[in-house]
Amino acid sequence: MNNIRRIWFYSVTLVTLGIFAAGVEQLLTLLFNITIKGRYLTLTGATSFNQQQLSLGLAMLVIGGIMWILFWRSIQHHVDGDQEEIGAVIRKLFLNLILLVTALIAVTSAAHLLIWLLAGPTCQ
Repeated sequence: MNNIRRIWFYSVTLVTLGIFAAGVEQLLTLLFNITIKGRYLTLTGATSFNQQQLSLGLAMLVIGGIMWILFWRSIQHHVDGDQEEIGAVIRKLFLNLILLVTALIAVTSAAHLLIWLLAGPTCQ
Protein backbone atom coordinates (compact mmCIF):
# COMPACT_ATOMS: atom_id res chain seq x y z
CA MET A 1 0.00 0.00 0.00
CA ASN A 2 1.45 3.39 -0.91
CA ASN A 3 1.94 6.13 1.67
CA ILE A 4 -0.96 8.35 0.58
CA ARG A 5 -3.42 5.47 0.74
CA ARG A 6 -1.95 4.32 4.07
CA ILE A 7 -2.31 7.82 5.58
CA TRP A 8 -5.88 8.09 4.28
CA PHE A 9 -6.91 4.71 5.71
CA TYR A 10 -5.35 5.39 9.11
CA SER A 11 -6.84 8.91 9.27
CA VAL A 12 -10.34 7.72 8.44
CA THR A 13 -9.97 4.84 10.89
CA LEU A 14 -8.95 7.28 13.61
CA VAL A 15 -11.93 9.55 12.89
CA THR A 16 -14.43 6.66 12.90
CA LEU A 17 -12.98 5.36 16.16
CA GLY A 18 -13.44 8.83 17.64
CA ILE A 19 -17.07 8.90 16.51
CA PHE A 20 -17.63 5.46 18.05
CA ALA A 21 -16.03 6.56 21.34
CA ALA A 22 -18.15 9.74 21.41
CA GLY A 23 -21.28 7.62 20.93
CA VAL A 24 -20.31 5.39 23.84
CA GLU A 25 -19.67 8.49 25.96
CA GLN A 26 -23.10 9.95 25.05
CA LEU A 27 -24.90 6.75 26.00
CA LEU A 28 -22.99 6.28 29.25
CA THR A 29 -23.65 9.89 30.26
CA LEU A 30 -27.34 9.44 29.56
CA LEU A 31 -27.42 6.15 31.46
CA PHE A 32 -25.69 7.64 34.51
CA ASN A 33 -27.89 10.75 34.46
CA ILE A 34 -31.07 8.68 34.30
CA THR A 35 -30.11 5.99 36.82
CA ILE A 36 -28.07 7.92 39.38
CA LYS A 37 -29.38 11.47 39.13
CA GLY A 38 -32.70 10.81 37.38
CA ARG A 39 -35.00 11.42 40.31
CA TYR A 40 -33.34 14.79 40.97
CA LEU A 41 -33.66 16.22 37.47
CA THR A 42 -36.64 18.51 37.35
CA LEU A 43 -35.83 20.37 34.17
CA THR A 44 -38.71 20.95 31.80
CA GLY A 45 -38.14 19.33 28.44
CA ALA A 46 -35.67 16.82 29.90
CA THR A 47 -37.47 13.93 28.19
CA SER A 48 -37.03 15.50 24.76
CA PHE A 49 -33.37 16.14 25.50
CA ASN A 50 -32.90 12.54 26.67
CA GLN A 51 -34.48 11.23 23.48
CA GLN A 52 -32.20 13.39 21.34
CA GLN A 53 -29.14 12.33 23.33
CA LEU A 54 -30.15 8.67 23.00
CA SER A 55 -30.69 9.02 19.24
CA LEU A 56 -27.39 10.79 18.71
CA GLY A 57 -25.49 8.31 20.88
CA LEU A 58 -26.96 5.29 19.11
CA ALA A 59 -26.31 6.76 15.66
CA MET A 60 -22.69 7.56 16.53
CA LEU A 61 -22.21 4.13 18.08
CA VAL A 62 -23.67 2.16 15.18
CA ILE A 63 -22.29 4.19 12.28
CA GLY A 64 -18.89 4.84 13.85
CA GLY A 65 -18.54 1.21 14.94
CA ILE A 66 -19.45 -0.27 11.57
CA MET A 67 -17.23 2.14 9.66
CA TRP A 68 -14.32 1.53 12.05
CA ILE A 69 -14.65 -2.23 11.64
CA LEU A 70 -14.75 -1.95 7.84
CA PHE A 71 -11.70 0.32 7.62
CA TRP A 72 -9.71 -1.58 10.25
CA ARG A 73 -10.39 -4.90 8.47
CA SER A 74 -9.25 -3.32 5.21
CA ILE A 75 -6.02 -2.18 6.86
CA GLN A 76 -5.50 -5.62 8.41
CA HIS A 77 -6.08 -7.23 5.01
CA HIS A 78 -3.29 -5.11 3.51
CA VAL A 79 -0.97 -5.81 6.44
CA ASP A 80 -1.23 -9.63 6.49
CA GLY A 81 2.20 -11.06 5.86
CA ASP A 82 3.68 -7.83 4.48
CA GLN A 83 6.74 -7.04 6.61
CA GLU A 84 7.13 -3.62 4.98
CA GLU A 85 3.59 -2.71 5.96
CA ILE A 86 4.01 -4.07 9.49
CA GLY A 87 7.11 -1.94 9.99
CA ALA A 88 5.70 1.20 8.37
CA VAL A 89 6.29 4.37 10.36
CA ILE A 90 2.72 5.61 9.85
CA ARG A 91 1.36 2.34 11.31
CA LYS A 92 3.57 2.65 14.39
CA LEU A 93 2.61 6.31 14.75
CA PHE A 94 -1.08 5.45 14.44
CA LEU A 95 -0.96 2.68 17.04
CA ASN A 96 1.04 4.80 19.49
CA LEU A 97 -1.33 7.73 18.94
CA ILE A 98 -4.29 5.49 19.72
CA LEU A 99 -2.61 4.31 22.94
CA LEU A 100 -1.72 7.87 23.98
CA VAL A 101 -5.18 9.30 23.29
CA THR A 102 -6.84 6.36 25.02
CA ALA A 103 -4.71 6.86 28.12
CA LEU A 104 -5.39 10.61 28.20
CA ILE A 105 -9.13 10.11 27.75
CA ALA A 106 -9.19 7.44 30.45
CA VAL A 107 -7.45 9.70 32.96
CA THR A 108 -9.63 12.73 32.23
CA SER A 109 -12.82 10.64 32.18
CA ALA A 110 -11.95 9.08 35.52
CA ALA A 111 -11.35 12.55 36.96
CA HIS A 112 -14.67 13.86 35.59
CA LEU A 113 -16.51 10.79 36.91
CA LEU A 114 -15.00 11.25 40.35
CA ILE A 115 -15.92 14.97 40.38
CA TRP A 116 -19.42 14.14 39.14
CA LEU A 117 -19.93 11.51 41.86
CA LEU A 118 -18.53 13.72 44.60
CA ALA A 119 -20.76 16.64 43.56
CA GLY A 120 -23.81 14.64 44.57
CA PRO A 121 -27.31 14.77 43.15
CA THR A 122 -27.70 18.35 42.02
CA CYS A 123 -29.89 19.81 39.32
CA GLN A 124 -27.95 20.98 36.32
